[in-house]
Amino acid sequence: MSMSHQKEQLETLEQQPQSHTMIWFRSDLRIEDNTALQAATAYGQPLVACFIATPAQWRLHDMAAIKARFIADNLNALQRRLIDLGIPLKFRTVDSFDLLPDTLLTLCGECNISRLFANHEYGVNEKNRDVACEQRLSEQSISSHYFHDQSALSPGSVLKPDGGSYKVFTPFSKTWRKQLHWPPGLSDVPRHQTALLIEGDVINDEAFNLGSHPPISWQAGEKAAQKKLRQFAKKAMAEYRQQRDYPAIDGTSSLSPYLAIGVLSPRQCLTVAHKAL
Repeated sequence: MSMSHQKEQLETLEQQPQSHTMIWFRSDLRIEDNTALQAATAYGQPLVACFIATPAQWRLHDMAAIKARFIADNLNALQRRLIDLGIPLKFRTVDSFDLLPDTLLTLCGECNISRLFANHEYGVNEKNRDVACEQRLSEQSISSHYFHDQSALSPGSVLKPDGGSYKVFTPFSKTWRKQLHWPPGLSDVPRHQTALLIEGDVINDEAFNLGSHPPISWQAGEKAAQKKLRQFAKKAMAEYRQQRDYPAIDGTSSLSPYLAIGVLSPRQCLTVAHKAL
């Protein structure tokens, strides 16, 4: 091969746009201990993040207006952390899950995505949505990779010795404890990446307006959630068994809003509880 031909090949490769990996955030609005994010980072390609709001689908699922607003607040907090890491966040709004495959494919094309990473969601509609998205992306040779992240152990992994499902909590709990590594491992936070030519989007807060709601008393963001978790472990966890049933006593963790949208992971909660014992 002549030197001039080699030079032409190198120039052609340099002109080709660089492939990227996309992390699709759903009910896992955090940087720390995010299984799919860690896997996407480990792959080595530059990362682009995305979030796709589906307000009509949320209404169909009877999502509370206050939850939608809390998602928006935490998505904005997540975007600020992603900016610090050099990861642009792309934002889209579609009415329903049926429109997601084509929307996601278009977005992947715009950002030159070769691989999509996301954490599983376990609702029937969500499973069907992900199958449709995976099939649509595969038509353009974009691979999809999904991970179990919303629970400490993957669904269906805690079974009786005969392979059946437990119907009583106590024996289930004992088997669950045996199978879980203590303390559970936490995923690493991705390092800062070189800034991409791809620009992030402004989050359209109106997409999260599902109606009026009472004031939100939970501070948004991972740091706030982790602080609340540590405070509960330090002050109230030891008396939880005695105080949880009394509404007049602030004896519960109040962490469920963060867990519901994935600002905290169950592994983070277990790790902090394990250290507090």
